[in-house]
Amino acid sequence: MPGDGTKPATMSAEAPVRLLDITRLVARAGAGPLTGIDRVERAYVRALIAQNRPFAMICRTALGYLILGSNCAPRLLSWVDDSSTIPPTSVFSRTLAHNRRTPALEAALRPHALAKVRPSHLADWLVGQFSAGISYLNVGHSNLTDRMLGQLRQVSGMRIAVMIHDTIPLDFPQYSGGRAPTEFREKLAAAMRHADLLLCTSAAVEADVLRWAGVLGTRAPTKVAHLGIETAAPDAAAVPMALDLKHPYFVTLGTIEPRKDHTLLLDIWADFHATLPPEEIPQLFIVGRRGWRNEMVFRRLDSEPFMGKSVFEVANLTDGAVTAMLQNACGLLAPSHAEGFGLPAAEAAALGVPVLASDLPVTREVLGSYPIYALPGDLSAWGSGIRTLTLLAKSPRLRPVPAKVPDWTRHFNLVFNWV
Repeated sequence: MPGDGTKPATMSAEAPVRLLDITRLVARAGAGPLTGIDRVERAYVRALIAQNRPFAMICRTALGYLILGSNCAPRLLSWVDDSSTIPPTSVFSRTLAHNRRTPALEAALRPHALAKVRPSHLADWLVGQFSAGISYLNVGHSNLTDRMLGQLRQVSGMRIAVMIHDTIPLDFPQYSGGRAPTEFREKLAAAMRHADLLLCTSAAVEADVLRWAGVLGTRAPTKVAHLGIETAAPDAAAVPMALDLKHPYFVTLGTIEPRKDHTLLLDIWADFHATLPPEEIPQLFIVGRRGWRNEMVFRRLDSEPFMGKSVFEVANLTDGAVTAMLQNACGLLAPSHAEGFGLPAAEAAALGVPVLASDLPVTREVLGSYPIYALPGDLSAWGSGIRTLTLLAKSPRLRPVPAKVPDWTRHFNLVFNWV
């Protein structure tokens, strides 16, 4: 559009097009290992490539929207999977960064964009470019505003599908940082006002969404689509050499944030050191980056006398390294107070790794009777469960058979039939 900074587009679809929002993935690339939601957005890019039908991608930036064609998707994935290959930023991007932290991936993608569109012109641009019809997919909890979704709603024939991973910021505001509960409430309300379909990652999440629909006074149709579980090939060479994987050990996997209850695990290991001979104390590998509002846990990680002896904090592992660690673990520990889906527990179960998990409705929905369950925060039950799994690990024949878990094929068959 003249004066809009729009690059002449080269993609014109004569068939309906899916438009995937990649705002979250672009912002997160290079900021450490991908979170669960990041992985879902990446899985959608991969699935759309495999569909071999028209699609495009949209990314919110400080200046408006970047629109990217499907031919850019492989390049996007390669940069997401290995952020060290992202090209250096341009002079323009470095200038822009004085006012806003421009993600490196955003700067790298900018020259490859079909168009750069101002927010107020988005509807007009989409109508002119994709006259055969378009469906918008947002699976990353980003860019959910009345301004954005309202522009999309102006496009005749537009179908909007938004994935809701959980309502934890509203149900457990004590575990969220800053304005997160307020911001999430605004996002959920906007999605309910404008979406044709809310994709829920579990029936438990759908029930939470419907409950909040009553509170917010608005509602969109919902569908349950369990996330797919995929595990990377093990890469033992990527496991830090300082870690001893021959002595019995457990893994807990995920961002170190309050709802994951690392406090419980540190208390248990403190009790182990007070009551067990050193040779009988299993190791605990805390795999994940430090999150928010968890200063007390961070202080303990920096000062507990057993840190570096039986408990180890490990960050920035590759997916292959995580798989290699899980394969020989006595078990995965998932003591969360709340989950939307619980990818780490499901991934461990898919590998046949024992799982000790909080007794949450969503975990029972996804994994059934596979895990050993304990009530969240029950120190005695968790300590007993860990001791039991340590003993069972001495008998390989007692190792559970890998669980049958949801897969991406079924997920995308469901979603792409709806959208």
